[in-house]
Amino acid sequence: LKAAQLEELVSEMPMGLYTPIGDNGIRLSGGQRQRLAIARAFYRQSKLLVLDEATSALDNRTEAEVMDAIEIIGRRCTIVTIAHRLSTIENASKIIVLDMGEIIETGTHDELISNESIYFSLYKNKFEDSKKSIKQQSQTTQLYLPEYEDEQSRSFVVDSWYKKSLWLYLLYPFSLIFSYLTSRRRRKYLKNNKKSFKANVPVIVVGNLTIGGTGKTPLVKYIATELLNKGYKPGIVSRGYGGKFKETLEVTDKTSVKETGDEAQILSKLNLPFFIDKNRVRAVKKLTQNHNCDVIISDDGLQHYQMNRDIEIAVIDGKRRFGNNLTFPAGPLRESSKRIKSVDFVINNSGPTEENEYLMNISPSKFVHLKSGKKYSIDEWPMHNQVHAVAGLGNPGRFFDLLSKLGFDLIRHPYPDHHNFQSSDIFYLDHLPIVMTEKDAAKCRVFDNNKIWYLTIDADVNNKFIDKLDKKLKSFFK
Repeated sequence: LKAAQLEELVSEMPMGLYTPIGDNGIRLSGGQRQRLAIARAFYRQSKLLVLDEATSALDNRTEAEVMDAIEIIGRRCTIVTIAHRLSTIENASKIIVLDMGEIIETGTHDELISNESIYFSLYKNKFEDSKKSIKQQSQTTQLYLPEYEDEQSRSFVVDSWYKKSLWLYLLYPFSLIFSYLTSRRRRKYLKNNKKSFKANVPVIVVGNLTIGGTGKTPLVKYIATELLNKGYKPGIVSRGYGGKFKETLEVTDKTSVKETGDEAQILSKLNLPFFIDKNRVRAVKKLTQNHNCDVIISDDGLQHYQMNRDIEIAVIDGKRRFGNNLTFPAGPLRESSKRIKSVDFVINNSGPTEENEYLMNISPSKFVHLKSGKKYSIDEWPMHNQVHAVAGLGNPGRFFDLLSKLGFDLIRHPYPDHHNFQSSDIFYLDHLPIVMTEKDAAKCRVFDNNKIWYLTIDADVNNKFIDKLDKKLKSFFK
């Protein structure tokens, strides 16, 4: 127990060594279970000990301590260590390098480094594993211009929209009909031929023109926080996409993801009055009836004209923008791109910006271990740098690019936006950590998987935007 760094943990357990730890050690963290397996291997005192990625779930400090113990144990037995984490095998008396099933090099660490061949390149590049590499690449958390490649999604049609495939023009007649119907519907509300509900407090709609995610929810979180800091009493309404609820639901940080859907889980942590309903008018009415809010922020709903709005904010993807500039089904637009001229503010997610657009930067905040809730700053990532990166987003390439900028070596797993994850989706036959978005992780809390981490992000917009939004809101109270 001492050699495996478990002595202190066991001493703190209510029944010591006799404490029940559940089926397959479910009451222990992944790192604790791994150390327990190492302790059992030590206790058996075998003449041959095979360690298959034995320290992959340990943080750097614990790994170093366990490796010191392994070195002591190795004086009385033969140890075969299989690892991609090269710090684990630096002190081995013989290192065998395999490539495509064939032995390429053998020797000690120093001999292989001096050869300047495959092992040398692995050690010096992607597979070198230390905190230092992350710190060097994250001196600033502002990620301005996107450099990511568009990630292949699981929808052939969506990919075609942004690749501007010529075959989509076969659908152009249907897009003309769609554009006519959406424009006519909007005109009816503007001319009061159809009535829309007007709340007794200002309503801000944060939406987009394209089908799929553009970063609306982080922006809603940012706006709500900034307005709260300025003395406002904001409330939030949303459609609750993917949630299984009836009519109107008030959301708190205790409401389950099955009821709310994934994005609402992020906003629930703000502890602000928050209602979801597929009919946003009903949600607005419930909010104003039950809480003393002086401004309402709607997450999405730019096309929900039944709800009258005082301020419209459109969010666009800085790199993909409007794709082929066609409306559905030939393109990704929910309305004509000309609609962008009628909104009050255009927020450009990651740039580059065009005239009258405000730049929004998405900044990484913390790594959170899903099971334990332990949080680590960006510069204190406790695991090794090769990870499974999982993203169910409208544009997963943006998340993968963010992780790459933080120094990670990624195995990419893109999924459709709002993907309903099953445990089998993220069951990987290795010990590598799984890093996903906060909204995806909300749907994985019930899984028996100790390898899942999520990255929290914060939006940041030019201060001039909030100042102008504040000025516009104050005009409603005069």
